[in-house]
Amino acid sequence: EKDSQRILDCKKVPENLKMRLFQVPIKVVFLSEEEKYAVMQGSVAFCLASHFESLSIVVLESLMMGRPVLVNGGCEVLRDHCILGQCGLWFHTADDFCADVRYLLENPETYEIMRRNGREYVRENYSWEAIVGKLRGLIELVGQKNG
Repeated sequence: EKDSQRILDCKKVPENLKMRLFQVPIKVVFLSEEEKYAVMQGSVAFCLASHFESLSIVVLESLMMGRPVLVNGGCEVLRDHCILGQCGLWFHTADDFCADVRYLLENPETYEIMRRNGREYVRENYSWEAIVGKLRGLIELVGQKNG
């Protein structure tokens, strides 16, 4: 039973939130795209705890859906998304994670700002229009150097 549950002892999280947040069965399941988006839409935030990410499509999808992200602070790329976009928080320890979750839940104004910032960050940096503009600029730069 204990192997199938994630139970964290986080002193900074009230008891009623601990029950909701940390006694959740962990199951590895594969979701369809539709199911994945439904889960994201119903969430408060998206957490990616991996140390080993580069550009994470699922983080960008979550941000585009207006869900702030909680990411592993040891992953520079994900942490930079949070900093540059002002759209998420990062953690190094279980207590940091608990504090981040609590912060999102207890600061609705900041939470709403992070939701808007995330959408804007993805639009400005990762939309087709933004990518095409960056590629066009790169091609023009190379053309100028070779021409």
